[in-house]
Amino acid sequence: MSIPVQNPYHLLTYAWDQLYEADEVAVTAEPADSLLDLLARVLVQGTTHVLKRGLARDYVPEVALTGRLRSKLPLSESIRQQTLLTARGWCAFDELRHDVSVNRLLKSTLHYLLTA
Repeated sequence: MSIPVQNPYHLLTYAWDQLYEADEVAVTAEPADSLLDLLARVLVQGTTHVLKRGLARDYVPEVALTGRLRSKLPLSESIRQQTLLTARGWCAFDELRHDVSVNRLLKSTLHYLLTA
C-alpha cells in the first residue's frame, strides 16, 4: 500500500499551523509521482501567489550623511567630522525596503534552482 505524496504535505501544514497556505497551493489538482514534483509545484504556486500579492517589505535602520534632516540626529558624529559647516549632517532613520530576509531567501532559492 502506497501513501499519496500529498498526504505528508497536508500533515506538515497542519503541524506547522499553516492550513491557510495549504488552500493557496492546489496540490491535489494533478497527481504528483514523487516528492520533488510536489515540492516543485508548491514552490511555483507559492512564488506566483507571493508575486501577485506583493513582496514583503519592512523597515531597515540606516545611518547616512545627508543634507535633509530626518528622524534621529547623532550630533556627536556630525560635530566630530565637522559636517555641519557644509550644511550636512548624520541622520539615523528607518527606510521601508523590499530587501528583507524572506525575499532574499526566496531569491537565493530560485537562483540556486535555476543555476543547479
